[in-house]
Parts: sequence; structure tokens; C-alpha cells
Amino acid sequence: MNIVRNSVQAEGDEQMCAVFVTLDPILDVDPLKFADWCASEPTEPSLAPTSIERRWAHHVGKSTLDAANLLFVLLIDQDDTGRLRPPLDETRISREAFGRMPNEETSLEYMIQNVLPTEDNQRVTELLFALNHRFDDHPCNTGDGGMILRGALSATEVVDLRTSLQGGGPRIHKDEPFDGAVTDLVRLLVLHL
Repeated sequence: MNIVRNSVQAEGDEQMCAVFVTLDPILDVDPLKFADWCASEPTEPSLAPTSIERRWAHHVGKSTLDAANLLFVLLIDQDDTGRLRPPLDETRISREAFGRMPNEETSLEYMIQNVLPTEDNQRVTELLFALNHRFDDHPCNTGDGGMILRGALSATEVVDLRTSLQGGGPRIHKDEPFDGAVTDLVRLLVLHL
């Protein structure tokens, strides 16, 4: 149950990549089904694919949000008062730790390009692609204020990806541009999952 979104790079920070993503925990829902509901310009929270009335009251009320921002504020992990939960407080790894790459790609795109597809890890590459591209052609992809939602995984998909990544590790392309980066990204991704 994770959603991937772009964040804004600090102005003048040339050492950081132009594309910076965060992995945020979300409700246990079918991400595409919920995204389709958000794209339908809903006005009645009781018709959502899952119970979100309290979240709607905190973040939407009588306001109008675009599909991407609506999807994000209704699905993001939060407490009963609508505040974000602390970022991965048990491991002290922030949500942002996964999003930094010294190139123009997202961390997930780097993994997709450098994990060799094999019969054993086909599911890994499918799920990495879903995290980075599931919303590419969806109305929830882009929202006001620069919000870009790249993809999301359901709870079942999160378990599949974590299990696959921990089950011996993926085969890595021998010409990986940043030696050891995939291994580090796998470790960080498993912590986030």
C-alpha cells in the first residue's frame, strides 16, 4: 500500500536529481479503482470504494480538489485528526530517503533499467513498473501545485514485492552506471514496504 509521488527539488540544488520521488504509505485499497473514483469528480464520500468519510471531512469538505490531490489526501496514511503519521519512525528512515538519484531518472526507473528480467524476478519488474508508471495515462497523474502521482501498489502487491526482493535479490545489470546503487535501493525499498 504505497503511492509514489514527485516532490519539488530545492532551487539551486544541482547535486540532487531533477526528479525526486517519495514513497508514502496508503490505505489498503485497489489503487486504480480508487483513482478511477477520484477521477469521476465525486461529491459523496459514502460512494467511495472504501470508507473515507473522516478523511473527506478533514481534507475536502466543500472544497474542490483535482483528481490527483484528492487521491493523495484521501489515501495517504494519517491519524484520526488528518495528520500525516511520522515517517517510518521505527527504522528512522525517512520517506524521502528512497527518492534521491544523481541523474534525471527516478530511483524506481533506475531499478527498472538495471534489474535484469528473469523468469524468477518477472513479478519484481512488473511491480516496480506499477510503482513508477501505474498512473502515467490516468487523470490522477498530475494535479495542481505540481503534484505528480506516478503509481501505487495494493497491500497484496506490497507483500509480493517485499517477498520477492528479500528472496535472494534481483539479478543486476553488469554495466550498472552507479555501482551498488540497485543493492542500496533494494534495501531502502524493502524498509519502505
